[in-house]
Amino acid sequence: MLVLNLKFRGRWLNLGLSFFTVLVLALMTVGYAPMSYAPLRYLETRFPFTTSAADMHRFAGMLVLGSVDEERRVAAIDLMQQYPEMKALFTGRGVELLPPSGPKVGQSAVHVLYASTSSNTYEDAMDSAVLPGVDVAQPWLLVTSAWHMPRALATFHKAGWNVAPYPVDYRTGPSIPWSQYSLAKGAVSWRIVLHEFVGFVGYWAAKRI
Repeated sequence: MLVLNLKFRGRWLNLGLSFFTVLVLALMTVGYAPMSYAPLRYLETRFPFTTSAADMHRFAGMLVLGSVDEERRVAAIDLMQQYPEMKALFTGRGVELLPPSGPKVGQSAVHVLYASTSSNTYEDAMDSAVLPGVDVAQPWLLVTSAWHMPRALATFHKAGWNVAPYPVDYRTGPSIPWSQYSLAKGAVSWRIVLHEFVGFVGYWAAKRI
């Protein structure tokens, strides 16, 4: 009887140690910055901004995806101030209720368009294409987060758009943060990575890219 109890306890001890080991490894994977850095950096550096200042005036407008995002709206305001002749097309539900408005940044209101019925990247591409005054054959700047750019660019190209990348909202830098650990930041980074990779595969399976 004593031997059976010892074996039973030994099994539970081994099970507990295994669970603890898996938990520690999971926490290290999620929270240790270099673990999520590599896949996130890969997404963010796939399509850098390469257009020269002299070529910026050739664009008919800018497509600002998910315009409720603060970083994307700030980038759009900056572009609108520098190139007031460009059209600015903002996508996302309720986006017409948010700044920036055309007159506030020195841009004619006729140049500001909204695709306010779209709720994902595919709908952004499709709904924007049918707006009055939009010609998908003309060159457009695609403004979105750097980590979102691979899927967004592929989706818009598939939909027939002539777009060039204008990535913003970078989450990684040129150097690897070897000494950083944050469970909260790590969880956010891994959520972005998984969302984009799963989304890309899903869009590919649905022939949206």
